Amino acid sequence: RMKANYLYKQPTVVIDDFFECPNQVRHWGLSLEFFKGNRGNWPGFRTELLHKVDMQFHQLLCQKIIKHTEYNGFRQFDCSFHICDESWGDGWIHTDPLHFNVVGLIYLNPNPPTDDHYGTIIYDQPIEYDMGDGIFNADVNELDSSARRKWDKEREHHNAHYKPNTIVDNRYNRCIIFDARQWHSAGKFFGKEGDKENSRLTIVFFGEAVV
Repeated sequence: RMKANYLYKQPTVVIDDFFECPNQVRHWGLSLEFFKGNRGNWPGFRTELLHKVDMQFHQLLCQKIIKHTEYNGFRQFDCSFHICDESWGDGWIHTDPLHFNVVGLIYLNPNPPTDDHYGTIIYDQPIEYDMGDGIFNADVNELDSSARRKWDKEREHHNAHYKPNTIVDNRYNRCIIFDARQWHSAGKFFGKEGDKENSRLTIVFFGEAVV
């Protein structure tokens, strides 16, 4: 019987040219419904979990991801398209739920901005600092973009406690896989509010991998 391995830290892995047909994947993602509502604490909007949309794609993605890990399979694997425009600022530094040990994303913008950090940043463990989830949740669940501005200084204060360790640039059809227990954040979000075609589009995934 396979057992979850919570002691092993998944190394950070970057795979370029991940999908054979990224344009088709991007086109499909943009055709899906994106929602906010009360289904999760994250900036921007996500689609339904993809195993509910297309089980075959979900299974193929599982198989592709697991090949780049030290594990043998997933007990749980959640993935969805995620879109986030510039009105959400940049990412909060955080870790993901403890029952996940392999997480990551696939960048799906053909021409992302290059004048700043728009990818993913992994950080060293901070020393004796924990802001808590209250302000984070208030920010990322606020749909009014002007109202979110009041949380900018709180996010900057929180993020200032962390030292970047690894910066992965946003490149079309690039996949990054890393350990969910590492502190990480998105870089800057981009795209005009309401403009799906030019906003930051990714597939995000969260896996409970087993040995």
